[in-house]
Amino acid sequence: MANGMVQLVLSLVAGMTFGLAVEKSRVFEPATIRDQFVYSRFIMLKVFLSALTTSIICFCLLALIPPTRKHFLQIRQGYLACLTRKGALVAVIGGMTLGAGMALSASCPGIVLAQIGTLVPSSVYTLLGCFAGVVIYALTESSVINLFASTPRRPQTVDRYLGIPYPLLGVTTAVLTSSVVFIFESLFPWQTEYKGWNVGSGDSFLSQRSWPPYMSGILIGLLQVPVIFTVGDTVGGSQSFCTLLSQFLVTKNMEQRIPYLAQYKRGIDNWWQVLFVLGAVGGAYISAMSSSSLGVAGGVPPTAAFVGGALMLYGARMAGGCTSGHGLSGFGLMMALSTVTVPAMFAGGTAMGFLVRYLGNVS
Repeated sequence: MANGMVQLVLSLVAGMTFGLAVEKSRVFEPATIRDQFVYSRFIMLKVFLSALTTSIICFCLLALIPPTRKHFLQIRQGYLACLTRKGALVAVIGGMTLGAGMALSASCPGIVLAQIGTLVPSSVYTLLGCFAGVVIYALTESSVINLFASTPRRPQTVDRYLGIPYPLLGVTTAVLTSSVVFIFESLFPWQTEYKGWNVGSGDSFLSQRSWPPYMSGILIGLLQVPVIFTVGDTVGGSQSFCTLLSQFLVTKNMEQRIPYLAQYKRGIDNWWQVLFVLGAVGGAYISAMSSSSLGVAGGVPPTAAFVGGALMLYGARMAGGCTSGHGLSGFGLMMALSTVTVPAMFAGGTAMGFLVRYLGNVS
């Protein structure tokens, strides 16, 4: 791996690429996220499954190529180590809480940074809610762990449970997820879902206001490769909130009182994500500026944004990962807990999405 400064610079560049891809997919728009959870538009699903498919293919190649297999084993073992205190129940509840927060705030832990960069009106309230969610979880973490205590065991992977080699299971899963993208794209072509956003302000690729969702998803999934080789980790974002908060809350006198945040205060393993999410802000801003679409997306009410943001990050830390961490990296690595957390996210988001629509219709 590269030295510390190079790692941080490359993390920043990877984050800018992430922000660019998110902005061009229009998945950062609150209306896009809300519509996904009531299944009236499928942009978010196409982006997510395209990114997941690409992540899986990248992981499979790493596992199959002898010189890179050690990197695959290292990131997989590292991910397993992060889940040693998590059980299925806490992952499901955390995932549902995260999903509910996504639907309420019309955001997600990674996308909120792109919303900041594109000047979505409610993004600042969502961001503040995210920080509040981390603080609340840090103060209640020991109680949550004790409440959902399970028999100590080593976290498992799906391929180990099924007795199927990872590359075979990965390729099979990638075929299935890409087939879903193909089916939804055939039924709901992306040009019909963008509501006019497919027309750019110029002829260059960057000046286009939207790209096909699968193209943005593929670009996001490909980011697994530089992240793995640069910092020995996988794509994720919610941990960065813990690192940033720890700089202000974890003083010398408070380290023993907030042990959860204290572990995120130092080290390149924590700080690379901060540079990644800061890059996402910049990448989204540059992308929006290049297509003359800065500040055009609407937001949600401040209360919904703040409460939703708090639910998102509380759920993400409770489950041990967010839509990128569990959804792309954990699921891509066939972590058993990730395969139950991701459906829980969609379940929580769907329930909240229809509730929000019902209350909106009533009001």
